[in-house]
Amino acid sequence: MSAAEILSKALEEAAIWLNLHNLDQGTAPPAPMIDPSPQAWRKPLAGMVKCKMGCSWTEASNTCGGAWIVRDSDSKALCHSRRMFGGISSCLQAEQVT
Repeated sequence: MSAAEILSKALEEAAIWLNLHNLDQGTAPPAPMIDPSPQAWRKPLAGMVKCKMGCSWTEASNTCGGAWIVRDSDSKALCHSRRMFGGISSCLQAEQVT
């Protein structure tokens, strides 16, 4: 599938979704409410694992760092990694590469 076909299909699907939810394509949907209080990490159910990821971007140096960790239901770290990336020009790009 070409990029043009993907874009066309995405626009078609978005129009259908907006129509089903009675939203006009010319108006933006309401912004989601953001909970100002940070949520504490909660362990996963027994027998499950949970992966937490994060990144940080520094505009002055155009660098970002990313990290992840997988924990089990006893909060034991099973595996983790971190990495620095250079040449990152925006926070959005930082989130995409990490």
